[in-house]
Amino acid sequence: MTWLDWCVIAIYMLGMLGIGAYYSFVNRDREGYLLGGRSLGAVSVGLSLFATLFSTNSYLCFPAEMILNGPMAFAMLLSYPLVYVIVAYGLIPHFVSLEVTSAYEVLERRFGTRTRLLGSVLFLALRLLWMGTVVYTATEAVLVPIIGLSSEATPYVCIAMSLVTIVYTTMGGLRAVVVTDSIQSFVLLAGAVLTLFVATSAIGGVGGWWPAEWPENWTAFNLRFDPSFRSAGLIVVLSQFTWWVATCGSDQMAIQRYLATRDLASARRMFGVSLVFSALTIGMLAFVGLALRAYYLKFPDQLGGMNLTTTNGSNAAFTQFIVHGLPAGVTGTIVAGLMAAAMSSLSSGFNSSSLVIAVDFFDRLGWRARTERQSLVRTQVITGIVGLLTVVLSLVVAKYGKGHNLLDLVFQNSNLMVSPLFLLFVFALFVPWATTFGVWCGVLAAVYVAIRIAFCQDFGFRWLGHYDHPLTFWIMPVSLVVGMVVGSVASLLPIGGRRPLLGLRDKK
Repeated sequence: MTWLDWCVIAIYMLGMLGIGAYYSFVNRDREGYLLGGRSLGAVSVGLSLFATLFSTNSYLCFPAEMILNGPMAFAMLLSYPLVYVIVAYGLIPHFVSLEVTSAYEVLERRFGTRTRLLGSVLFLALRLLWMGTVVYTATEAVLVPIIGLSSEATPYVCIAMSLVTIVYTTMGGLRAVVVTDSIQSFVLLAGAVLTLFVATSAIGGVGGWWPAEWPENWTAFNLRFDPSFRSAGLIVVLSQFTWWVATCGSDQMAIQRYLATRDLASARRMFGVSLVFSALTIGMLAFVGLALRAYYLKFPDQLGGMNLTTTNGSNAAFTQFIVHGLPAGVTGTIVAGLMAAAMSSLSSGFNSSSLVIAVDFFDRLGWRARTERQSLVRTQVITGIVGLLTVVLSLVVAKYGKGHNLLDLVFQNSNLMVSPLFLLFVFALFVPWATTFGVWCGVLAAVYVAIRIAFCQDFGFRWLGHYDHPLTFWIMPVSLVVGMVVGSVASLLPIGGRRPLLGLRDKK
């Protein structure tokens, strides 16, 4: 990279630290630090939710998926209209009306303290693994090769990027996270637009995007629920639908943003902004994948001897183009975009995880701070510890992450507990006969099935057979259905009592 690229990156990093320092003087209590005083604007919070959920993992895996397996990534967008209706009108009103600080307070009201702590543990496991994967992806797969360092430098780059994120998140709280996320959203989208423009110009225009005939390495076009096809259309749509609804209906990072807006209408607008920006970015990155595929077919020597139709080649395509295909200054902007995608996710993960630990464990178990100032400082310390733990987990992910398709790696690590966590809220809000015993049975069954699908390449049942590809898109839908059935049936057993169903009538 040139000095101009380094200047762009330095300006970006200093800007993030400056925002954190500014908001460190604005926050006066823990609610302001964790929820922004419940008065943040819908557009800025919507951009923050988008930037939070759309990490470096997503930024890199969509172009790689398009190159390696074809255009089924576009099918994910078909679920968005129904996702908006379900989340905006079926889920958000419950959380806004119940006026909680931690999402997992809802679970205690219905099923007791132990179930609340179960939800908190599942969330922390989900987000810590996710953040570890984000750091690994951003360093090992992007920053280290772009900067030109050896793999031995990965731990040091992990620590450096994480420390900057820890500092501005710890200082500024949710207000700093929302502002930096809004900026990072536009930096992230600008990076994709610049890449698409340069690659398209090199291949002679948009007419070169689409191949003249269906490539052999692309998944055959199939719209059925068929496990023998890795990316069968309907399961891709269902998987994306399940991820959005489950994440936005159970993840503290999403629920924290509903609570940070002024009212229900603002929360709905916020979620709409997030979905629109997500659809634009996924579409843009899918076209980036098509453009990069055409580019490397035209200039194969630019891929450093790697085969574009292999996992390693498709994973490296975006990174190699950033290094060799972009002019000075633009490379720095793209690297800043990749860092933005990672840091926005990390900052939100740090903030939400510290909230859950502070509220669900320290406060709930009787270890309350004596003053608001002590509570704020303690939460900031917890944020720092979560950040350091994330660095350690990123090194663990690095041990087995090499050689995996990025999309498969993300689903296996980051999304493993999405459905089990969401099940707790489905039972708490919508299943009147649910019992604590039944809920625990359903969640444990969902966790077992998710792990079997993710890491065994088959469902573990003889009649479904074995396949030569990971069943990536089946993890969340199948574990959700199995957990629902097991939990509903187990709740009918005469074990334990029942509490009233939580609903909008609880609105204050």
